[in-house]
Amino acid sequence: MLKNKKGFTMIEMLIVIGIVALLLLLIIPNINEKQKMINAKGCEALKETISSQIYLYELKHGKLPSSTADLVKDGFINEEQTKCKNNMSIIIENGQAKIKQ
Repeated sequence: MLKNKKGFTMIEMLIVIGIVALLLLLIIPNINEKQKMINAKGCEALKETISSQIYLYELKHGKLPSSTADLVKDGFINEEQTKCKNNMSIIIENGQAKIKQ
């Protein structure tokens, strides 16, 4: 006597697993690229923040800071704001903030 059991067959399970694996193969590289783009944009935003703090430093002291250490020492930025998440750092050259690799 055959019993009619509800459930998935092995072929249906393999098809579902295959589809999920295919979707993961398509999604994961995009996530990595987006993360790199987010880090680059964040570093640019940090550079702009430091640029504005350079102008404030100049207004207060009448001279340009020689390095980001001057901005940190006077409380214009904190130490974490001198480095980007993508292992790049912000430096000051000729009164301008620049990204250094």
